[in-house]
Amino acid sequence: MESNGPAKPAANPPPAGGSNEKIAATDTTTLAAMPKVLEGKLVMRQWGQTGLIETLKSFSSLDELYSLCVMTPDPQIVDHIIIQGKDENGRPRELTFVFQSITFSPQE
Repeated sequence: MESNGPAKPAANPPPAGGSNEKIAATDTTTLAAMPKVLEGKLVMRQWGQTGLIETLKSFSSLDELYSLCVMTPDPQIVDHIIIQGKDENGRPRELTFVFQSITFSPQE
């Protein structure tokens, strides 16, 4: 068997654990079994005179989440994001993404 050198990687390799196949919008049997996001909450925190103040903002799309994150005013910080949905079997699921923040003062 003749070799032409090392194997070349695929032009668009599939993501880890997945494939490059896209789901057709008309394939309702596959879409019905897909996990579904129902809603999300962005949790922001800030220290006030009476202690830690937590503010929740709801979102229903990735664009809304992005807008809420980039428009968060100082001194509030994004603490965590909660996404609620259903898995492929219709069971409720909740994902929580937690961020670690630090505050520092510039040296004078």
